[in-house]
Amino acid sequence: MDVGLIITVLIALIGWGVAIWQMYLNHKWQKRDALIQRKYEIYSRFMVKVDEAYNEFMKSPDIITGNIMSDFLTASMDGDKEEIHNAIANVNRGLIDFVWNSIKPMQTLNSEMSAVRLIASEELLLLVDELQELIMAALPKLEDGMSKIDINDAESFNMILQLREEKPFDKIEILKEKIESQMRKEIYSN
Repeated sequence: MDVGLIITVLIALIGWGVAIWQMYLNHKWQKRDALIQRKYEIYSRFMVKVDEAYNEFMKSPDIITGNIMSDFLTASMDGDKEEIHNAIANVNRGLIDFVWNSIKPMQTLNSEMSAVRLIASEELLLLVDELQELIMAALPKLEDGMSKIDINDAESFNMILQLREEKPFDKIEILKEKIESQMRKEIYSN
């Protein structure tokens, strides 16, 4: 056999080996990039839901800050039975809207947590679990506050606003920042 032929065959085998190795690495990097992209999408969607839930809950309800209570108080002092009935119905509608607007984003957030749990690291999983515990601690407080509202006592409506100043709600904001930081670490470390 000729030396030139042996060298040509060796170069061809080495070329094929390098090509196969590059294909393997390219496939591996594409999988990693797809995972990072998937993490980014899930984490982004989760953080949007966290922001929506937090902002919705921290927003002052129209039942307290709007015209609903003043209309109710005016109607209860000056109005006839029909006006009082309509004012009570408006207060009830306002309460229902407030509860629905506070709970709906948190339910959505809980469903988004499932997707995050599938791809999160142990550190992030601990933070997400802590966030879920805080949310679950906040909902009964909201429910308790709503049950203590007395339609004849306008001051009892302020209890809802005071709930927001309690410890779980302050911790949610701090925890949200920790989760965001951990998500950035996971996305950029890969």
